[in-house]
Formats: sequence, structure tokens, C-alpha cells
Amino acid sequence: MDKERKAYKSPKWIATQKAYFNKDLRYGLNSDTENLLYSVADRTTIRKNYDQMEEAFSCILANLLHADAIDAPIVYSRSSNDYVIERKRYGYGFYTFRMMIRLIDAMYGMGLVQGVKGRKYPTGRCRPSKLWATDELLDPLYSSIDAVFIKPNDEVLYLKDTEKRLIDYDESDLTRAMRNQIHELNEMLGSLDITFTFDYDDLAEKPRARVNKFYKFISTIFSNQVFILPGSIPVSKIVSVREHKRLLTKYYTDFDHDAILSRKFGELSINCAINPVANTLRRVFNVDWCHGGRFYHAPHITLPSACRKTMTINGEPTEELDYSGLHVRMLYNHLGIDYRNECYVYLKSDKANRDDRERMKLASLIVINSGDREKAIKAIHNQCRKKGIHYPAGQFGRYGALIECFQDYHSRIKKFLLSGKGLELQYQDSVIMASILERMMWKGIPALPVHDSIICPARYKEFLRQVMMEEYEKEMGFEPIIDEKGK
Repeated sequence: MDKERKAYKSPKWIATQKAYFNKDLRYGLNSDTENLLYSVADRTTIRKNYDQMEEAFSCILANLLHADAIDAPIVYSRSSNDYVIERKRYGYGFYTFRMMIRLIDAMYGMGLVQGVKGRKYPTGRCRPSKLWATDELLDPLYSSIDAVFIKPNDEVLYLKDTEKRLIDYDESDLTRAMRNQIHELNEMLGSLDITFTFDYDDLAEKPRARVNKFYKFISTIFSNQVFILPGSIPVSKIVSVREHKRLLTKYYTDFDHDAILSRKFGELSINCAINPVANTLRRVFNVDWCHGGRFYHAPHITLPSACRKTMTINGEPTEELDYSGLHVRMLYNHLGIDYRNECYVYLKSDKANRDDRERMKLASLIVINSGDREKAIKAIHNQCRKKGIHYPAGQFGRYGALIECFQDYHSRIKKFLLSGKGLELQYQDSVIMASILERMMWKGIPALPVHDSIICPARYKEFLRQVMMEEYEKEMGFEPIIDEKGK
């Protein structure tokens, strides 16, 4: 048996999904998994900090189950440098290089996981390590899907360095005020009954985009952020999705995958509810308190837009209002220009160039946030692939042309593009968002942030519009353009 494991050659991973360790995810250990932990621990040299070892093992199990559910390997690091994070403030005391790698290696030796180790090439390019669970481990885990949960974290104010690693910070009146505001918002969010309907065929027009959005939805189910309501499709039917992976070949395409999922879910409407325990916001800043600061973490933020359209709050239908071309217009506002024209070159009503407009929209977001042209081109290509609107093979140069077209179209703000200005803009829009949410909360009106848009009960739509107008004008000195999402 050991020889077979050593001779094991990892399969070519056919899925385009990737999963990263979610340090907040846990698997509730029962007698069987606790016995498994004892067996794993016996194969390591870890003899202290049993509580941390139990938490680390729980986190690994939950992430392996979650990764399998979304048809993805876990991408992780075997470099001690990547485990240098502030653990005490954020409640991640278990997340050390020694703890995580020794547990993973012991599980590998027992045949519970398989994977490939990463490699650094002479060119400087790195191939990350990948990990996935074997059926020997997955079968018992899938029998207790409800055991996966998000561990509540009292710290809701996150600060990252330039490498996106969590760092500590000094407390101040500013940090205390922001934290108190987020806790008040989370208390309101936790009291809401938020439901939505999932329809596979409505997710997107392109097969690849449908598949990607399906796995976004699956991700919320298997991280216990979303419940499937009684009377809807049983979770067991969703679990059975993993069975089709054994039938796929190297000739697998998005169309094959989409066809399989469409047969299983195409005629079903799945009624779901957001787990109120998981419905919490965090603000994430970058380097200092003047960069980033957007609201993240709440389940509604990552739901596909098609699901958000069907959302109800406490039984009431909702509307989502969106700042049109937010960062593009903000850049013009910085120059004292009230820009009211099309932001993405092609008009929204131009159906013939719908894909070109979508590519340009993706390019604009990346060009505003990136500080490197080559990295921006690769990012645009990657995002276009996820959306199913990438150019045919051999036309990679057209992604660079997207950047040039956007720069020419917006020549007056060209100096801001590819300059990394995006984090400053995110800070400004997060200030606007925080003010809007606080005003809505004072009025007792539920409001859910989604980066540059806000969801609220439909009957409060016009009041929300007024608040959005006023707070933007207060920060930027100009009136915004506000659209109704999806219309």
C-alpha cells in the first residue's frame, strides 16, 4: 500500500478553480474525527499545544471538504515566510508553519491527502503547492456536512502589508470608532432574515461563467454561510455533483461541465437563506488606514448577481442601487471634472458589442488598481477566461490593446492608470459606504453593501438613492450617477 502511495502520480487537475486556506473555517470534530486526529498526531513530533493542534486539524478538514465541493485543489505554501502573520490579534494562533505542515505531511503519509509540492524556478516564477483529500478521508466527512462552520471572530478590523499578510497595529480613537461601527452594523445584519432563489440557468449566458458562478454558490453552502431551505433540493443532490468528476477525461471542456450541471439543476429553483451567524462584515485596509478599507466577508457579497436579484429581507423584495462607473468618475472628480459620459467605451445598449464592453469593464478595474502593465495584462486575460469572454488562442496581444484603448478613451485621467491608485479610491468609496450604512442603520432600514452597490428593501429605494447622492457629493464634490442593478 505504501509503495502504491509513493508511486502515485497526481492527475492533471482539470478544474480551473483554486481554493485557498480559509482560516475561519472549522469542522466540528466528533468521536471518529478526534480518533483520526490522535492517529495523525502520533505521526508528528508535535507534543504540545494540543488545543491549537485540534483547531488546526479542524481547519484543515473543513478546507479539504470545501475544496472538494467546489472541484478545486487547495493552494497552500510550504515556505515559513508565508506563515509570518499577526496571529494573536486575529485569533489565528494555530496557523504556524510547524503546525500546519507537520499535520499535512502526516496526513499525506496516511493516505488521507494527496498533492504536489510547489517549486521555484530559476526565472523567479513559483509554482504553488497543491493539496486535495482522498476518498478515504472524504467519504466520512461528507456524511456530516453540517459539521462545517465559520468560527466567529471578534476582530473585524483587518490590516495587511504590501504582501497581503495580516499585521498588527496600534489602537487609536480611529480604530476603536471604526470597530464599534462595524459591530453595530453586524448586530443589525445578524437580526435579518435574508432569503434568495438559486436558478442555475439564470446565472450567466456563457458556459464557463455559469460553471464558475455555480461553484461560488456551492462555496457558500459548504462553508455554512448559506442554508438550503426545507422543501427545496436536498443537499445530498448537490453532494452528488462530485461523482461526475470521475467520468471526465482530458478532453473535458466547459461545455461538458455546464451540460452536466444543467441536467442536474437546470429545471430546479433552490430556495436558500443566509446564515445569520455568518452574516458579518469586516473592513480590510492595506498598509495604513488611508488605503483600502472596503467591507468584506458577509455571504451576500460573494453571491452571484442573479441570486441577489431574487433576495428578500425579512420577507420584503429588494432593490440594488449601484454607483455607475464609480472609480472612473472618481478619477475625473479628482481633476475637478464632472464626467457624465460612458465609462467603458461601448454603450450598455450596444448589444452587438456586449462582450467587448464587458472586457473593457474588466480591463478598467484592473488598470486602475494595478501598478504594472504586464501583470495587468495577465490579470485581464485571467478574468476574461473566468467570464467566458476571452479571445481565441493566439490573440493574447489583444488584452494589451484593451489597456491602450481604455487609456486613449480616457486620456485626461491617463496619469492615474497603472499607478496603483485603486487602493486610495477604495478608501474613499469605503468612507462613503460607511456613512451610507450608518445613516440607513439610524433610520432602522436594513442595507447590505456590495462594494460599489447597496441592497435594501424595495420600499426604501428612493431614500437610499438620496443618501447615496448626498454622501458621494459630500466626499467628492460632484453628483454621482446611480443605476438600478440589473436594469
